[in-house]
Amino acid sequence: MRIFRPQATKPIPAGAVIDRAKGVVTYRVRGKSRRAVLTDNGRMRLESSTWRIEFRDHLGRKASLTAFTHEGQTRFLASRIEELIAHSGGAMTPELRDYFNRLPSGILNALRAGGLLAAEQVLVKPLSELVGLYEEALRARERSAGHVKKTVRMLREVFNACNFTSWRQIQDGKVEAFLRDLREGERHLSYRRSNAYLTACHSFANWVVNDRAWAMESPLRRLHKLSTKEDPRHTRRAISIEDLRKLLQTTADGPERYGMGGSERYLLYRLAVETGLRAGELRRLHKGDFDLEAGTVTVRAARATKNKQTREQALSPGLCVELRDFLAGKLPAAKAFGGSYMQLTDRTADMVKQDLDAAGLPYTDDQGNVFDFHSLRVETASLLVNAGVDPKQAQEIMRHSSIGLTMDTYAKVLGGRKKAQAVASLPDLSLPESQRQAAAKTGTDSRDSMPESLTKVYAQDGKDRISSDSIGQATPTGAIKTAFSTGPARIRTLDEGIMSPLLYR
Repeated sequence: MRIFRPQATKPIPAGAVIDRAKGVVTYRVRGKSRRAVLTDNGRMRLESSTWRIEFRDHLGRKASLTAFTHEGQTRFLASRIEELIAHSGGAMTPELRDYFNRLPSGILNALRAGGLLAAEQVLVKPLSELVGLYEEALRARERSAGHVKKTVRMLREVFNACNFTSWRQIQDGKVEAFLRDLREGERHLSYRRSNAYLTACHSFANWVVNDRAWAMESPLRRLHKLSTKEDPRHTRRAISIEDLRKLLQTTADGPERYGMGGSERYLLYRLAVETGLRAGELRRLHKGDFDLEAGTVTVRAARATKNKQTREQALSPGLCVELRDFLAGKLPAAKAFGGSYMQLTDRTADMVKQDLDAAGLPYTDDQGNVFDFHSLRVETASLLVNAGVDPKQAQEIMRHSSIGLTMDTYAKVLGGRKKAQAVASLPDLSLPESQRQAAAKTGTDSRDSMPESLTKVYAQDGKDRISSDSIGQATPTGAIKTAFSTGPARIRTLDEGIMSPLLYR
């Protein structure tokens, strides 16, 4: 804290009397006599009649304000400011509050502009009120109602469980212990869900620190998310094209579920698979978002997209035909999907589960992987990759931030045939027939070069092993027997099986 009178140098005005012995300049302003200090460079140094205070505020930033012409009043104000900084985030005494309420508006405005009084006034409020202000800020950012509701609910649950009633009571250790209890206790929360709670707390604290500058730093800055790879709970899968067609066909003929008839749910699923749109994005689509002549659907940034960017997705010609008939009777501002509910249900996972059951398809496979509504987006990535689409283009269609997310997390192999086709596409590295026969005579697999002990081992059991006499000889089909063969019934040929070109040479 520094208290001083600002000084400045000016040229000596005409008519001024200079006393070099005393180092003083006497001059007149508006008929009044003034005195100033003579500087070494022939100018005069003036001192302000008003005192200033320099200090560091509640965020550690340098700040200053113009105080009073009276030194004593200025020093008393400086002590009150020190008290205010010490109470930032805590309760202000009635005496201190009354003092600041009586200050001139210029000083009050300077304190408010720096955020000092605002921080004191806001952070002394109950934490529940701060959460309410944060909720209003989320709505102002046009976050979805569901996101705002879940975020606020998680915040209140954490703060109530930890008995936090004010900002200053928030402790990272208590929050960490609470989240650990959620994971290891009766609720047995997954790492992903635990991270959601922590993200809500981090977002609130960062809003207080960065957006409002009411505090210097977040009390939760040392807490980090857990790796969800170490605790997979809800792994989604893609289904084969045959099963996907079966699901769509059965759904189209199915009964009404959650306000939507079978044909509407069929179009919803098909649109989700062909575009990769999320449930929240589909929920907010209106008829006017579809341009069926151009074959596109636009997802508005202010409504639904996860990265808050307006995106345009292409539609297949066949889907455009079916959507044109489906949307024909709707107004441009009407929701595209929802049926009698007038909006797509929040229980999309249950809806898909019922349609899977009707199609005779499992919701969970033998490995514990599930197929819910978001799995339709997994299906999109899988179909793109399995169709040979360039990874960068697949990433663009999926609107992912990285190729790794598209290829490692979303894209699945649709059955074993695709993998078999990939391996079968490798070049045949087999030796030419003449070279292979020469290698058989001179190489380590030649009968002449095989040790006698190894010959005896192979000769012990004619059923399960081939003898040394048979290695290098041709089979009835023209293949050459190798040490990988395990008997007459299991001898493989070069054109039999996808691994033959690499192993059975």
